[in-house]
Amino acid sequence: MKITVLTDNSVRCGTTLTAEHGFSLLLETNGRKILFDTGQSGRFLDNARIIGAPVEAIDTVILSHGHYDHTGGLAALSGYLSKCGTKTPDYFFHPAAACRRKRIRNGNILINDPGEILNGCPTAHPTTEAVKITDSLWLLSGIPSTVPFEKRRAGDEIEQKGTWVPDMVPDDSALVWEGSQGLVIIAGCAHAGVCSTIEAAITTTGEERIADLIGGLHLVSASKSRIHATRKYLEGCHLQEIHPCHCTGFEATVAFTKTLPVKDCRVGWTANFETQATQY
Repeated sequence: MKITVLTDNSVRCGTTLTAEHGFSLLLETNGRKILFDTGQSGRFLDNARIIGAPVEAIDTVILSHGHYDHTGGLAALSGYLSKCGTKTPDYFFHPAAACRRKRIRNGNILINDPGEILNGCPTAHPTTEAVKITDSLWLLSGIPSTVPFEKRRAGDEIEQKGTWVPDMVPDDSALVWEGSQGLVIIAGCAHAGVCSTIEAAITTTGEERIADLIGGLHLVSASKSRIHATRKYLEGCHLQEIHPCHCTGFEATVAFTKTLPVKDCRVGWTANFETQATQY
């Protein structure tokens, strides 16, 4: 499996690639080309063009959840694929990812409406269950928070069945790839908690070895005690590598470097699993 990061919060110096607060990556596995999230704009398309990542050939789009920084690029993607003459890809997501959301901290401003693209799409596959996308790739949809110190807290609001309710991010989802060296777990934001995400991956696959943990780990505003508890849990997982990015946060990343095999991960980073080759 090959992974290419198309959008993230940071980018290496000396490159024409650009960053934004968001997340998007391309997976190429089992003859499939899968886009995981779209960032908050069409910037992932610009980066893909520079990198040479074949976004025009994608056959599947998977959404980690419906927040603007992960689905904001859906309209740009739709327009781009239409211009390329590409067949409409299959869309996999938790049903709540298609709901409208608003930011109550800024005067009830509507911040995203993924349903404009997803609702009524003939190739949409909303699911609340774990689904196998390929023989070795799982989508874990609607991950529960099962680890005690990872209690969810609502920030903004989500519209469900015509009513605005606190957004507990019920649609939080992740990808899990089963390789010969163990699991590669890819989180968009890990709103359920990164430890709960790992628990769900192990429960679903039956595999306890973890080759890599990649993505946003949602610790940017976490307390020191939460970061410490998370690090202790991850130490017990015996990760071969960890690539934190997006919403992980500086303090958590620094704390992890003390005892965990933290590796750099930004826009343009690529990895080929099974061969374990990573590069920019």
